[in-house]
Amino acid sequence: MGFLTYPLAFLFLLGVLITVHEFGHFIAARLAGVKVLRFSIGFGPSIFSFTGKLGTEFRLALLPLGGFVEMQGEEVGEKDGLQDCVQGKPLHKASLFWKLIITLAGPVANFLLAIVIYTIIFVVGSEELSPVSEGAKQSSALFEKGERSPFLLEEVDGQRVAGWQDVLFLLGDRLGETGFIALGIFDFETGEKRVISVPIKDWLVSESQPDVLKSLGLVPTILSVVGRVESGSPAEKADLTRGDLILSIDGKAVANWRELVEEIKTRPDEPTRVEYKRADEVFSRIIVPARIEGSKGQDMGRLGISPLSEIVSYGVLESISKGFEETGAKMLMTISMITKMIQGLISADTLVGPVGIAQIAGDTAKSSLFSFVQLMALLSISLGIINLLPIPMLDGGQVIMHTLESLKGSALPDSVLQLSFRVSILLVATIFVFVTYNDLIRLFGSVFAS
Repeated sequence: MGFLTYPLAFLFLLGVLITVHEFGHFIAARLAGVKVLRFSIGFGPSIFSFTGKLGTEFRLALLPLGGFVEMQGEEVGEKDGLQDCVQGKPLHKASLFWKLIITLAGPVANFLLAIVIYTIIFVVGSEELSPVSEGAKQSSALFEKGERSPFLLEEVDGQRVAGWQDVLFLLGDRLGETGFIALGIFDFETGEKRVISVPIKDWLVSESQPDVLKSLGLVPTILSVVGRVESGSPAEKADLTRGDLILSIDGKAVANWRELVEEIKTRPDEPTRVEYKRADEVFSRIIVPARIEGSKGQDMGRLGISPLSEIVSYGVLESISKGFEETGAKMLMTISMITKMIQGLISADTLVGPVGIAQIAGDTAKSSLFSFVQLMALLSISLGIINLLPIPMLDGGQVIMHTLESLKGSALPDSVLQLSFRVSILLVATIFVFVTYNDLIRLFGSVFAS
């Protein structure tokens, strides 16, 4: 049944984003006193519908790739008889101010959803594995800079990072650029902090699936570095502390967290020599791992430590401020990516369509609820910004139409409206086909190549 995760996650994700977007239009129209004939989630034949107290038909349609709020005075369905029983005035009788409010309320609702999600995340708090990297890959930018030992990535371009997701967002914002990327690191072997300036030129501009980490030589890993030390644990009694790099167990070298755990598990209640590095000094301690019962009933050893991570959490007021800040940062990043794509600094092959979104939604849903809601916030921002593009079918195009009508003092000619919508339908359909093709190439590229 695992395969159902992908379509279900996709439908839920898209359903929430579309509903929020259209609800923004709906609420604004009601506040403006405009007749709302139909509130539809999806296009095509109706699967389920009911009529509200004020005469509006609410329905769920067969094709879930969008939705609409139909108001009296709009072309779609105006003669279906619904308008007779709906309270309010036609859209064309609303002032320009209210027309713009109604049009922009959809994207604004998407931005508000992102703010709410990020605020909740900051209030609840999350534990993120710290961005620890092995020694840089050979022939990479960092390798050429002489980085050989494992390190903690603390800053990207002067901005502090708590986990790899922060790193990916900040590096992704530099795609297609020329200049330097400043990486602030903490070297576990020397205990030094330093900033490395990595030169980039038209960075990954020709890559359809740019791998920013691989390009720089970053190798995400969970090293045997102590993060949290439990109170009263064998590790605390032996004076282990955050940042200690464990080198060996009873003389056997451990290269990562998994190897460390495997060695300690086999030594319950056994005096064990643990060698570790703190700053530039090497220490050795005899520690007796505590005896615990494993999931299969066997005895296991445990030190009482966890991998290097960071808990991100704030108070309510600060979380609200952080929610606005995070949403604003993601909006600027999305606008930057779209601008670079138009300028040719980022390959259009990086665009993701419905199939790709379904795959990402399913993967994040399987990973964790935290990852899934973060994806929802990011896509909500993307949906809001895309709808502001000056295409007649989208909200940005409608803003231009309403403004032109106000300046003209009357409705635009039907021929102009029909031509603009036909062109926009062709444009949107072309983009849809293109991104779906991209998705299929990513999924089945190896099959096509063979």
